[in-house]
Amino acid sequence: MFRIVAAALILLVSAWSPAIADAKRVALVIGMSDYQHLSKLPNPVPDAKAIAAEFKSHGFEVSEYYNLDRAGLLDALEKFERDATGAEVALVYYAGHGMSVQGKNLLAPTDMEITCEDKTTIRSLDLQQLYKAAGPAPQQIVMLDACRNDPFPQCPTRGTGQGSGFRGLSLLGEADRTVVTANATGSGQLAADGDPGAHSPFATALLRNFTENPRIYFGDLLNKTATEVKLAIRTQTPEVSFQGGSPKVCLDVEGCGLAGPSLPPDTVLTDPATVAEARSALQQLGFIANASRGGDDEILADAIKRFQAKAGLTPDGQLTASLLAVMRVTKTQFAALPVPGKPAVPGIGAGPLEHEVGSTFKDCENCPEMVVVPAGRFLMGAAKAEKGRQAAEEPQHEVTEAAPLAISEFEITFDEWEACALEGGCANYRPQDSGWGRGRRPVIYVSYDDTKAYIEWLRQKSGKAYRLPSEAEWEFAARAGTSTPFAAGETLAPTQANFDASNLPGSRKQGTYQGTTVEVGTFPANPYGLHDMEGNVFEWVEDCANKNHAGAPADASPRGGDCSRRVAKGGAWYYEAEFARPSARMSFPKGSRLNVIGFRVARPLE
Repeated sequence: MFRIVAAALILLVSAWSPAIADAKRVALVIGMSDYQHLSKLPNPVPDAKAIAAEFKSHGFEVSEYYNLDRAGLLDALEKFERDATGAEVALVYYAGHGMSVQGKNLLAPTDMEITCEDKTTIRSLDLQQLYKAAGPAPQQIVMLDACRNDPFPQCPTRGTGQGSGFRGLSLLGEADRTVVTANATGSGQLAADGDPGAHSPFATALLRNFTENPRIYFGDLLNKTATEVKLAIRTQTPEVSFQGGSPKVCLDVEGCGLAGPSLPPDTVLTDPATVAEARSALQQLGFIANASRGGDDEILADAIKRFQAKAGLTPDGQLTASLLAVMRVTKTQFAALPVPGKPAVPGIGAGPLEHEVGSTFKDCENCPEMVVVPAGRFLMGAAKAEKGRQAAEEPQHEVTEAAPLAISEFEITFDEWEACALEGGCANYRPQDSGWGRGRRPVIYVSYDDTKAYIEWLRQKSGKAYRLPSEAEWEFAARAGTSTPFAAGETLAPTQANFDASNLPGSRKQGTYQGTTVEVGTFPANPYGLHDMEGNVFEWVEDCANKNHAGAPADASPRGGDCSRRVAKGGAWYYEAEFARPSARMSFPKGSRLNVIGFRVARPLE
């Protein structure tokens, strides 16, 4: 499970003065998970409890609170302001929702509400009140693990999946303070979340460094934490920045700063077993054609350089411990790519397939008709000159579809859904049809979760690994080898797809706006043989919502993010042509059952 990062861990430290060993040091720890009106968060409470235990073990007088409403949070801050009077160090750790609304940084008590119409908050708390509570102590450290994912999925938007317009906490600080800002991930990227009751990778690394490195300066400790998270989660790159210098503050008072630098040099690895592992990983990831070949140091160095370039690292061709860690995570997280055999396109392996590219097949009588699309590379997202382009479709980036994939020729129909329900699958859910008819029309009023029930039935019936396509796989199939805004060219005509064409020049005639879905296959297929990839209904894909393509994987795997919302592609009968472009993106709460959303399925070939 992934979340768009909130975690801005911000340390604000007043002008530093050495703390003596017997000085009073106090800490306030707050964890917020059980929200009444906002999205619940699984990790803040267990993260905060672990942080509190760590602070206690290092001599802090700790006050800890969990799931406070606004009145309770104000009481806790007022009490802590008294505790901080006479203390040498006042430390605060807050985990929960946080946001910046109209330039004001806010924390979210558990009873906070949002009004979607005017985008205002009810029972929020100004972040400055938290700083005020720590103010009496000459040294103040405030750590905010505050969620920046869109916490307001109930607010409807008609756009391209950029959320409701609320942002995370903006940069904080005052001129007379030294400020260290450690974000759990870069802007617009993903922060991996742990399982409910566990810790996120960022909190895990932070806790480990609190335990192992209590005498190194906080700046070094956070740099070390950031590096470890980057190596563990390929799509997550923490950022640490400094204003006014780095504070000379440690978790431990005794020996503070005597531990030396926290980041050891990244040594080059040369032992045969490690080199062999790297060769195998690079081969699985498609950077080496044949890992069984011995020697070939130049081939290995070239493969390492190309991998480093793809990963955003300096392409020096050196195999280091950190690079090997990135390879391992890449191989695990994005599923090892197939061993190259006969090439489908230059540089991409295909190998023998159970079904040829371009062929159609069915795995059972009531299973959907599948079309095999080829492997290939393409530019995902909209070109800068593309008409209708939205910020959510940036940046355009190269994606590799490393192996042919089977995708259903049509959107899943009412007939196919009802075959599932008649056999006891699909949770026996019978979606409505808006009075338009059923049969070969695409099934509607199905949520993302509903698609999973159908896919599970399909897996059981066929014995095959059916799933939703990723956003990248879907867009690759919809583009069908083209690079124009639509698969058919620069424009989309009402004779090519079911969309609202009533505003097209010269199109005001009967049939330019159906106002309903139509039977699948009514319009011509795209060059890959797939029907209705543009128009008719939006189609759920596997990806969680992200505001744009920044940090997107290059291997067509699905993305994490705000997983309370899921991406839908392809436009619909109700929407204009610009929403039907393959690059266009929408997101909806995953529980949405609407008459503009359906789905199609995919499965890997054996």
